[in-house]
Formats: sequence, structure tokens, C-alpha cells
Amino acid sequence: MFSFSCYHIARRVKITAVSIALCCSTPTPAQVTTFNFKRLGANEGLSDGIVHAFVQDKYGYIWVGTTYGLNRFDGVNIKTFFSKLGDSTSLLDNYVRSLYCDKNNNLWVGTKQGFVVMIMQQISLYAMLPRHLQ
Repeated sequence: MFSFSCYHIARRVKITAVSIALCCSTPTPAQVTTFNFKRLGANEGLSDGIVHAFVQDKYGYIWVGTTYGLNRFDGVNIKTFFSKLGDSTSLLDNYVRSLYCDKNNNLWVGTKQGFVVMIMQQISLYAMLPRHLQ
């Protein structure tokens, strides 16, 4: 003779209900997100194949810092920025170590020689030397 307690019956009902729910539930379509990847390298116009930093600004530009210069990618074209000796509106050094976009959408570029801030409205660079070089 078998004896079932209320606990065993309730447990079987729960397991059966969960099994039916899992088997019969209709999968709801998840939001489908499509990503479009594009390889960026020296062959595609990047100033160097070694990337140290990248950031996206509020306009959608992707800024890429490499061992040899700063690059701006607009989704189609790459524009490069380099250090120019004697030009105070250029990068202090071509070795870009870090990038940061602040709340005013200014691009801060960290190089081996110091930081440079790029004012986006003017697309010009303002050099800021580290204290030991001033």
C-alpha cells in the first residue's frame, strides 16, 4: 500500500505545473539588435595599427589614439591628427596614451609629453603642458 502525504502531492503538482509551463510557453521575441562591425587598421587609413585608447563623442565620432597619432572616424572616413613641431595647435606628441570626452564634449588627449584639449566647436587643439615641462 502506498501512502501519500499532502506534501508529496503538492510537490508533484508544482513540478508538473512548472514542467507544463516550461514546455508550453511561447517564446516571446526579444528585441533584435543588429551590430555592424568594420575593421579599422593601417590598411583602412588608421595612422598606426597599435591602438592605446578610443572614445566616442556626443556627435558620434569615434576617436582612436595610437602609437603614431590621433584618428577621428565618422563611420566612413578617417581623419588623422599629428604633432607638428612649432605648432601650438597640434598634438604635443604623436604617442597617444589616453582619451577622454568631458561633459562639454571637449576631447582630452593624453600623450607622452602631456595633455591636450580639443575644443569640438572649433576643432582646434590647445596644449596643456605637464607642470615639470612648463
